[in-house]
Amino acid sequence: MRVFKNYKNEDCFLTTEQEQHIQLGHPEASTTLISKCLLAPMEIRQSSSHALAQLYYILKANDRYFCVVLKCCPDGHFITTAYTTTQIKSGDLIYKQGV
Repeated sequence: MRVFKNYKNEDCFLTTEQEQHIQLGHPEASTTLISKCLLAPMEIRQSSSHALAQLYYILKANDRYFCVVLKCCPDGHFITTAYTTTQIKSGDLIYKQGV
């Protein structure tokens, strides 16, 4: 299991199983990108489809975003997936850089 820090200096856990899922399904999602996204997100949205999930975004390049999905539970914060996308999903704004 890997441990990352988010912008609030909270521990965010990536289990071996979820790391394998990310490596197989989203090979562009390196641990370096995951760390960067959690530490310095451009924007964080509350998932509109999962009450415990927060979507962390950074601008990757050429109108593409990198997203880390963080499940925030009473027993800890767990990374469920990470991927590249062309748009930020709808959902309540939790945090916006510079605001």
